[in-house]
Amino acid sequence: SRIYLAGHSMGAIGTWRIAARYPDIWAAIGAFSGQGQPASMERMTHLPQFVVHGDNDPTVNVRGSREMVAKGRE
Repeated sequence: SRIYLAGHSMGAIGTWRIAARYPDIWAAIGAFSGQGQPASMERMTHLPQFVVHGDNDPTVNVRGSREMVAKGRE
């Protein structure tokens, strides 16, 4: 009865996108080394989120995750 959504890299980008589109489906989400659209966090404020991203990621800049986390904390 509880559905969790998680993804890594491009999957994390998709996780934030899908979670924002269907925020009432998920019990929680996990985004690992991704980025998202900070404005979409308004639709996901009720969702617990587990976010992991390495500082030296050469593929997806850590700034994307940090911006999402900062917007979620507002």
